[in-house]
Amino acid sequence: MDWNVWHRLYSHIRTHFNFRTEKYVFREVEDDIDHDVAIIQYLKDNYRGEVLMIPGDTNAGFWDKDSFVEQMRLFLGDESLSRQQTVLEAGDRCYSGLLSSFRYGGYSNVLVAIGDHELGTYPPSL
Repeated sequence: MDWNVWHRLYSHIRTHFNFRTEKYVFREVEDDIDHDVAIIQYLKDNYRGEVLMIPGDTNAGFWDKDSFVEQMRLFLGDESLSRQQTVLEAGDRCYSGLLSSFRYGGYSNVLVAIGDHELGTYPPSL
């Protein structure tokens, strides 16, 4: 892929695709997810390719915060959910949701880099 194609592709992704994966945790914004799939399908149709690489920082990195832990406890109906269980559950929901959007969009091979947000941005309090 030449530089001009890569630059247009990257610009399109940054302009139209909401990389933040928190939307997959509580699934309250299905329209946003559907929009992401449509953008991915557009990329596949217009730029093709078999592998898609995503730079890190696909989430906000706050899953260990008290407010998020409480929100997850309420959502799951489990007051005993630990901070560590919350992070694991949020990660499972976020990354499986992100990958499913890419699969529905036509990319079955996705490589995601690890950024500071995947690591929690700040030292985790687990």
